[in-house]
Amino acid sequence: MGLDLVPLRKSYFVYLIRSEHFWKIGSAAYPERRLLELQCGNPRPLWLWEVRDFGWRERAQSAEFGLHERLQGQRVRGEWFKRKPLDPLTYLNLWHSQHLKLVEADAA
Repeated sequence: MGLDLVPLRKSYFVYLIRSEHFWKIGSAAYPERRLLELQCGNPRPLWLWEVRDFGWRERAQSAEFGLHERLQGQRVRGEWFKRKPLDPLTYLNLWHSQHLKLVEADAA
C-alpha cells in the first residue's frame, strides 16, 4: 500500500521516535508515515518506540507541546531531545492517563 493510499483515521496520536541518542516527540494521524518521512532524511536507523491515541488532534498537540515544555532542558533542536537523563515515556504515560480521564468525563 502506497503512502498516498492510506485510509483516513479519526484518531490523532502522540509518538516517540527513537534514534541512537535522541527522541523525537511529535503528533500525527499516521505515526508510521511520519517515521518513514524522517528515516528518508536520516542516515541512522530510527524506531517508532511508542504511540498513544489521544483521539482529537487538539488533545494530541496539547500533550505533545506539554512534553516539549517539560523536557525543554534536554532539547537539542526542534522536536528532538537527548535520550538521557529524563525518559519522555514517563511523561507521555502521565498525559495519556489524564486524556483518558477527560474522555470518560466527556462520555458521562
